[in-house]
Amino acid sequence: MFNWGNKKKGGYSRSRSGARQRNNLGIIGLPNDKKKLKFRDEKLELLDSYYENTQYDHLMDWEQDCYADNTHIPIRKRCPRIKMPIAKMMASRLTSMLIGGDAFPDLRIDDMPDEQEFIKAVVRESRIKYRILEPFKRMINCGSAFVRFYISGGTMKMEHFSSKYCYPTFDESDQLENVVIKYVFEDPDETDNDGNYQKKWFKMELTKMSEIIYDTPNFDPDSTDEPEFTVVEQVDHELGFVQGTWFRTSEDRHSIDGYSMIADCLDFIDEMCYSLSQSSTAVQYNQDPQLAFNSMDEDEMEKVIRSAAKSWNLGREGKAEFLESNLSGVEKAIELRDKFRQNIQDVMRILLMDPEKMVGNAQSAKAMEVLHGPMVDLVREIRGVIEPQLKELLIKMEVAILRANEQGMDIPFDMPPGWQPETIIFSIKWKPIFPETIEDQQKRVSLVISAKTGGFLSRETALKNVADIFGVEDIELEMKMVDDDPVTNPFGGF
Repeated sequence: MFNWGNKKKGGYSRSRSGARQRNNLGIIGLPNDKKKLKFRDEKLELLDSYYENTQYDHLMDWEQDCYADNTHIPIRKRCPRIKMPIAKMMASRLTSMLIGGDAFPDLRIDDMPDEQEFIKAVVRESRIKYRILEPFKRMINCGSAFVRFYISGGTMKMEHFSSKYCYPTFDESDQLENVVIKYVFEDPDETDNDGNYQKKWFKMELTKMSEIIYDTPNFDPDSTDEPEFTVVEQVDHELGFVQGTWFRTSEDRHSIDGYSMIADCLDFIDEMCYSLSQSSTAVQYNQDPQLAFNSMDEDEMEKVIRSAAKSWNLGREGKAEFLESNLSGVEKAIELRDKFRQNIQDVMRILLMDPEKMVGNAQSAKAMEVLHGPMVDLVREIRGVIEPQLKELLIKMEVAILRANEQGMDIPFDMPPGWQPETIIFSIKWKPIFPETIEDQQKRVSLVISAKTGGFLSRETALKNVADIFGVEDIELEMKMVDDDPVTNPFGGF
């Protein structure tokens, strides 16, 4: 078996004039004007704003409750004081259950140890386990996302782009034909006449044979036409496929985007944010209530100084008291928000369990599955959709590494000279949504031992059923090692 160690020698790198644009201070948001919107779909921009918690940034400040003419500003025309990041929270939770951490699937090429080590090396060196998390959160939020990779400096690079900036086309077999990535950014190295960072266009095109970087013309907010772009760099990789994958949550022949998990909950999110802000204002008023005087004229009131160290002389008939509410409205708002929270979970099928309830049922993975039934079903549905997409991305990475090695380029890890895998096709085995507890594993081992000693299972089948608990990968080797061990328990199940 080959040792797929990390390669330490000097790397092959390609000049990329787009690196500075991708590492800028951030892609800018544009005014909500149809003439100035530069997104593939306005709905994607709206969904992205809820994920980034910027959906209210165009509104007036919460504390500004009057216009210049002293007329009242309605609450829904002001930015909430508290903007609860519900969209990001839900997307993050579902992503962690779907593919995060230990939930990342096992990639198997059975009976081919060298090929198995090769795919393990690709996963390790690409660091896909954590690099895939953010694009998956965006995919859950908007329904789609684009993940791109390339080899540079002997390392595997990965980056993702919001689907609102991507313009993909597909061939007859539903494979990516090309992807145009286009957005407006702020150039920190250049300022306009007002001293602000100059807004510029960025454009990159990825095809099956090459990657094209264009120049960065200035952005004209008054123009409705796309500027003329000039090619400044073209890299011909000639791989026969786009170095990237279009991820989406569902398939629809009429749309290249999948189903957004938050699209049906935007009204609930608005209600939660404004309700929290109004409750905050009410509680704040009670913490610093208004002082009211009775039977005192204005001259007498002006002499009163509110201070804990000074007593007040209110006269013979004077009276003072604080105007406070009983906060019954806040209590009702809390009850209503609980219902909104439950409505959001019902619509999205993403549950946020009470920690005390989770602790009480943490002793059983099956109990957790029952408690999270709708979310478990949702995770399984999405896994069925993304499995071929994830496999496509990793196979493309394998091919790119093999081709780069053939051409003498530096790759992320050492490969034996002249070695070629017999296959690069692997199977995906998903992890349990809720990992078994020690009690669950003990019960499974006891069940297998009982079936084996009762003559209902073969030795090999019994070991296969508990191999994952003990980290056994080679069943035949493990059985041979057991045979070679001295017998310490003549009544052992194996």
